[in-house]
Amino acid sequence: MPNLAANYLKYRRHFMISRLLLFFSILTISIGNAQMNHSLIVLKSGDSLNGFGKIKFDSFKYKNYAGTDKREIDFSQIKLVKIKKPDNVTEVYKFFQTTNSDKFVAVLEVVSGNNVELYCTYSNYPGMGTGINTGMSAGGMGMGAGIGMSGGNTVTYYFAKRPSEEKLTALGNYNPLSSTLRENVLKYFSDCKALTDKVENKDFRMRSGLEQVAAFYNENCN
Repeated sequence: MPNLAANYLKYRRHFMISRLLLFFSILTISIGNAQMNHSLIVLKSGDSLNGFGKIKFDSFKYKNYAGTDKREIDFSQIKLVKIKKPDNVTEVYKFFQTTNSDKFVAVLEVVSGNNVELYCTYSNYPGMGTGINTGMSAGGMGMGAGIGMSGGNTVTYYFAKRPSEEKLTALGNYNPLSSTLRENVLKYFSDCKALTDKVENKDFRMRSGLEQVAAFYNENCN
């Protein structure tokens, strides 16, 4: 009986150690994948990668599902990325240079069409850094992403591109203390009087976002 009891205790100890090791292995994997989501990366080379990933300042952090391939991919090498968020919403990011910077930026596609494409980045304030590189500085257009906004806001910074254009034009973000976004919209879409009239008459308000502006341009302007 003493031997049986000793063997049982030995088995229980081994079992508990095995369970703890499994628990910590799962915990380590979970921590390693924190803020990394299921992603499909399409490279300009034509190759595609599936795994976990997240957008950093000027690169995309990638890890395959097996954990054997870990790397940071420069934005300039990426055509697009599809990221599946925890709420099952899939976000599509594309990568371009801007007309006032040679740096590539990761932008979220919000409106697509035959005449214009609208992209944006989001920045959360307060906090240092946005997690997404807008490629802008406070001196780039006389404003930066989030300049003039109070703390605790999510700032949307807009970019536009026609199919014939290789680079993005930075339009800016809504700032109640500045008319820069409105001026940039009127300038960029100056070839469509019907649209600029709506902006001038405040049928389209900048504080409501530029999605309706881009949609109108695609449907009514050449």
